[in-house]
Amino acid sequence: MGMFLDSVAFYWPKDKTREELAPKLESFFEGYGLKLRMKDPTRESYAVYDENQSCSDVMPELIVTLSELTGEYAVGSVCIASDFAALVLAKAGKQVDMGYIGTPYGMEGAPGLELTAARWQPLLQPQAESQELHDCLFGKFVCAEDQLRTLSRLTGLPIFDDQLLMEMIEEDEDF
Repeated sequence: MGMFLDSVAFYWPKDKTREELAPKLESFFEGYGLKLRMKDPTRESYAVYDENQSCSDVMPELIVTLSELTGEYAVGSVCIASDFAALVLAKAGKQVDMGYIGTPYGMEGAPGLELTAARWQPLLQPQAESQELHDCLFGKFVCAEDQLRTLSRLTGLPIFDDQLLMEMIEEDEDF
């Protein structure tokens, strides 16, 4: 059996203080029953993981609203049984891209499922190559989690971060 996990990752905006934005974000995530986690205090990237997948049905709206709150990029991922992951990318309250890594069950050959690599390009870390992004989004893979780990490394966002997942598992005895 593969992993089922929703994740939300975003950058903290450089022009907003913690005092200004933290209460809004905490309230926003609490409305979904979620807990905010920090990955890298120097990069200011954050993640929310939800093993109950309570956000799956509202992920596009959640990501657009989050990006509006921060004014920055936000990424939402819904990983289904390690076979595929639905992704949503938004910036400043506008959806930028939505599609899949892998193919959802029963949707082989359906139009409009692919992501657009050029829309993810602005998130690439300086050392990342465009071809790596293309391979991550469209290449062959064994499990969706590996692709999400690669996307995390390429963007610097903790879309799927093993360390944060372990912290969550250690805190949640029911995981």
